Amino acid sequence: LVARRHPELQDGEGQEFRAFFDFRERVAKVKRYMLLALVRGERERALQLDIEFDQEKVRQALLEAFPVSEHPHLDLIRSAANEAIDFYLIPALVGELRRRLYQRAEEYAASVMAHHLRQLLLVRPMSGYRVLAIDPALRPGCRVAVVDENGNGRACLSLHLLDSHR
Repeated sequence: LVARRHPELQDGEGQEFRAFFDFRERVAKVKRYMLLALVRGERERALQLDIEFDQEKVRQALLEAFPVSEHPHLDLIRSAANEAIDFYLIPALVGELRRRLYQRAEEYAASVMAHHLRQLLLVRPMSGYRVLAIDPALRPGCRVAVVDENGNGRACLSLHLLDSHR
């Protein structure tokens, strides 16, 4: 998995991803938290992710599995097989690998959120107090909740502190 600075990224932007501007790691060895950051960087157009591999080695493996060895039109069949490999099979394999990587990153994000939520839910209730809780965030907005002295939820809302049109 290779990550580079996105070519359209303006100078000074995307600095939270600068550690990944020249990143290269085997897919199997990429840590889940790094994968999450890489996927987020790509979605924010700060990073450009690519999967590099030996395309010729993949082509040879696929052609070796091809059962036709003698046929009057073997050259035409091999030409069609090469075209199918280049334009359909390899892009499909790369797309499937990217999909699995994204899914792995999303599952990790969900497990982290579930862990944090579990920790919050295990906190002893503060009976007799009204509580205003704020989950700070800039892009998605701050989530705010109000709980009364009996532990009943009274209000839940999102505050968007930044104007998204700037």
